[in-house]
Amino acid sequence: MKKISPLLALLCWFATALNAAPALYAVKIHADWCVVCKRLEPAFEAAQSELKEADVAFLKFDLTSDATQAASQEKARELGLEALFAQRLPTGIVVVYDPETQEIRQILKVNRSGAQMAEAIRELLAQES
Repeated sequence: MKKISPLLALLCWFATALNAAPALYAVKIHADWCVVCKRLEPAFEAAQSELKEADVAFLKFDLTSDATQAASQEKARELGLEALFAQRLPTGIVVVYDPETQEIRQILKVNRSGAQMAEAIRELLAQES
C-alpha cells in the first residue's frame, strides 16, 4: 500500500477546510423597495464587521426583482440553503440559519443594533461548540 505524502495530506486538509460550510449563516432577506430593509442595513453591516473572524457567513437573499430573486435562489442552491430559500420569508429580517441541522436558529429584526445582532450570533455560535 502506498503512503500519502505529508504535503499532499496537508493540501487535502486545506482544500476541505476552505470548502467547509460555516457553523451559521446570517441571511438578510432583502428588497430594495423594503423600508425596513433600509433601516436594517447599517446594523447588518456592523454585525458583519464585528464578526468577520467568526465562523458565520453573512449573505443576502435579494427579492427586489425576478432577476435578483433568481440569482439569490441560485446562490442558495450552491450553498445548500434551498430549504431556507423555499420558506419564502418576509423581507426586513436577518435569519440565523444552521446549515448542518437545516434549522432557523433565530430571526433578528430591525429593533436590534449591530452590536446586539453580533452578540445574539455569538451566543448561538457558543451553543454550537
